[in-house]
Amino acid sequence: MRIRTVIIIGLATCLTLAVGGMAAVSFAIVNVIDAQRQTEFADRVRQSVFLLTALTTDYLLSPEARSRMQWQRTSTSLGEMLAANDLDGGANDIRALRRHHRDMTAIFDQLVLLGAEDDGEGGVRTTFGIATARLQERLVDKALAIDDVVTRLNADARIIAERTIATASWLAGALILGAVLAIAATWVLVNHRLFRPLRTVEGAIRRFSAGELGHRVGLHGDDEIGAIGSSLDAMALSLQTRDREIRQKNQALARSNEDLEQFAYVASHDLQEPLRTVASYCELIRRRYYDKLDDEGREFIDFAVDGAQRMRSLIEGLLQFSRIHTRGQEPVETDADAVLAGTLHALSATISDAGAIVTHDHLPKVMADTDQLGRLFLNLIGNALKFRSDEAPRIHITAERDGNRWRFAISDNGIGFEERHHDRIFQLYKRLNGRANYPGHGLGLTIAKQIVERHGGHIWAKSTPGVGSTFYFTMASTEQDAAPTDVSLQPAA
Repeated sequence: MRIRTVIIIGLATCLTLAVGGMAAVSFAIVNVIDAQRQTEFADRVRQSVFLLTALTTDYLLSPEARSRMQWQRTSTSLGEMLAANDLDGGANDIRALRRHHRDMTAIFDQLVLLGAEDDGEGGVRTTFGIATARLQERLVDKALAIDDVVTRLNADARIIAERTIATASWLAGALILGAVLAIAATWVLVNHRLFRPLRTVEGAIRRFSAGELGHRVGLHGDDEIGAIGSSLDAMALSLQTRDREIRQKNQALARSNEDLEQFAYVASHDLQEPLRTVASYCELIRRRYYDKLDDEGREFIDFAVDGAQRMRSLIEGLLQFSRIHTRGQEPVETDADAVLAGTLHALSATISDAGAIVTHDHLPKVMADTDQLGRLFLNLIGNALKFRSDEAPRIHITAERDGNRWRFAISDNGIGFEERHHDRIFQLYKRLNGRANYPGHGLGLTIAKQIVERHGGHIWAKSTPGVGSTFYFTMASTEQDAAPTDVSLQPAA
């Protein structure tokens, strides 16, 4: 049975019991109200009959028109009340009350007639005589008969009310018990078919999210939860298969990267010695035989020496590039100010030859590989010195807080570049300027990008041709550091 069917049956059962309970309560309320109306009617009839009996006695003692008119008004009101009332199940009693009331009215009319005849003889009436006494006795008998009917009506109303209340109480108890049983049965079924499987599904999803893709839900019923369980098992199997494939590919890729890095390191390292030999002999030939060669021979020797030097520079750059990941150290708390000071000291001769002015703000402590942070400063500042304009180079280094990282900026007034070359300058062996005017191996910014990304940061640049460039990069901050305090700019050399 599907979960939706179980819930619908449970709700329909509860709704049916609720409607039945409301009907039973309504029936009981109607019956109690009818019994209350019957009791009130009987009480009003009794009061009216008692008042008529008292007015009859007053009239017999003092047969005045006022007493007769009051009796007639009370009798008329009682008659209207009897005529307007039609109690359920009490039609015979109502007819008896109407008959007795008509008899009382007729007896009273006879009493009035006798009183009128006695007044017609002209004597002072002190009593009505035997006929009057009999009529009064008959009137009292009718009043007692009415009282008996009224008493029976009250008794019937009380019995009806008691039976109705008892029946309603029993029926309400049965309905409540049925509703409780229906709710309990529905809860047991829903808990067994819905909540318990849902807890199983929840636990399976938690295990899936924790990486346990070999786990299975194990729910395969014909209801909705069974369908969900089967779908989750199928999904887990698919994810497990894909995860296995991805792991295999990642392992293969890791082995390939490791082999490539090892190859690049070995190749660049092992090529150093033969290249050094070639370069040394080319330089030796140029020194010994340069004057003995013709112009074409001298040109060939210059090409050979220059090529050997360029090859050596490329191999050194490739060696540095391969060492970023293979020889890098774990990031530690590093004073960027101290690292920059060491870099500027290493570049002091180049700075002096270029007539450059290098200034910087107070730099913070960051989480970095000290050697690689020094290489990063060296490459970026070295580029600013290399790609300078006709003016004396002016280089400024700053750092600003950016969330949980520090954003460094190295600005210069060099030749700049067009923004469309932004991505190209960070690519391997990509150059924007000729080698004759700006020597180098084309790996400086590529190495800088690898260093920043190894530290989880980002590097980018903004530039205007003929105005200068600003290179930005981010580094993780330490937990205890504070924002740096700006200091006056100082020449590095």
